Amino acid sequence: MRAGLILCGVAVTWMCAAFGLLASEMVFGRPGCRLRVKPAVLQVRDIASAISQYMIDQNRCPRTKDDLIDNQYVVRKTFEDPWGTTITFTCPDGPDDEVRVRSAGPDHIFGTNDDVTNW
Repeated sequence: MRAGLILCGVAVTWMCAAFGLLASEMVFGRPGCRLRVKPAVLQVRDIASAISQYMIDQNRCPRTKDDLIDNQYVVRKTFEDPWGTTITFTCPDGPDDEVRVRSAGPDHIFGTNDDVTNW
C-alpha cells in the first residue's frame, strides 16, 4: 500500500511538472523565449528614452522610427525585438500623456498578455 502511495505521488509530481512546462510554452512560446524578455524590456526603455530626448531636442514627437534612426537617437536594430517583430510607438495626444512603446512579445501579436511595454 505504501509503495502505491509513493508511486502515485511521483506520478502527480511528474504531471504537475509537465503541466507547468506546457503552460510556460503556451505563454512564452518555444523554450528560451523567457530569456528574451529582459532584452526586449531594455529595448522598449531605450526607445522610450530616445523619444523623450528627441522631443526635448526637436520640440515635437518623432513621426516615424526613421526620425529617431536618421538623427542617431537609436540604431535601426533597436526597433527589432528579440523575436523579430518591429517595436512600435505612439506619441502623446495631450500634454499629460506619455509615449507608449510596445513589443508584440513572443507570440508576435500586438495587444496580447505577453506584450512588452513601457507602461
